[in-house]
Amino acid sequence: MSCAACLKRLEIDRCKNLRELPEDLYQFQALEHLAIRGCRRIDSFGYPNPKNSFGQKGLLKSLERFTVERCGALTSLPVEMFESCTSLRKLNLSNCRSLVSFPLDLRRTPSLESFSLYWCANLIAGMPSGFGYLTSLREVHIGPFSDYSVIEFDWAGLASSSSLRHVSLNGMPDTKSLPHQLQDLTTITSLSLHLFGAIEALPDWLGNLASLDELILRGCPKLEYLPSVDAMERLKLRRLEIDGCPLLTGGCTPESGSEWPKISNISEREIY
Repeated sequence: MSCAACLKRLEIDRCKNLRELPEDLYQFQALEHLAIRGCRRIDSFGYPNPKNSFGQKGLLKSLERFTVERCGALTSLPVEMFESCTSLRKLNLSNCRSLVSFPLDLRRTPSLESFSLYWCANLIAGMPSGFGYLTSLREVHIGPFSDYSVIEFDWAGLASSSSLRHVSLNGMPDTKSLPHQLQDLTTITSLSLHLFGAIEALPDWLGNLASLDELILRGCPKLEYLPSVDAMERLKLRRLEIDGCPLLTGGCTPESGSEWPKISNISEREIY
């Protein structure tokens, strides 16, 4: 039996001189897990000519997990490579600073459960769309956004996903506010906010997230205030985690903290 017929897991890690993935990669019909990490010179993914003997139908048809991390020269991914990825459950693209285009139609990956696209802040020429067609989508990790990409992101599709439960959003040191589109994600039960370096107060519209029972705040050094008492009461949080937010932590002390009345009824509190 050939390797192409039986290989299920392939990880390519820190191959500093690798510039392109070979077309032969797409012959691995049994491949379930593909990860490319730390290949700083790779700038493209070779894609097979449709006239090749193995054709295009069924390419990577068994792929369930696809990860690309820390590939600083990669500018785009061929969306054609996902045409047969009907089994894909987890897609993770992170820390690819040169990535400018990834116009994936998520209807090509109907089994997707977890989607991560973070620290690819130069993504401006095309972004994934079609979140609303994903009936198994459970978690999304996104950001930071440029002013352009926050507008272009498929927030409407995300809001229409009835299966979505967890959203994790990254900011930047100078990010002063949350994307207002977050308030439309009314089905989520968990929200994580990371590295919103300049935000000072969380908006009252967070109270619109009626299903939210977990809020995680990390690395927000200027954050001092939670939403108003009324908004926090509408949230009915079960769990609150605060880490790396020194001003907010100081306000959440039982003795004299200004924010304590807003969180005293939350059953699970982890404040560092």
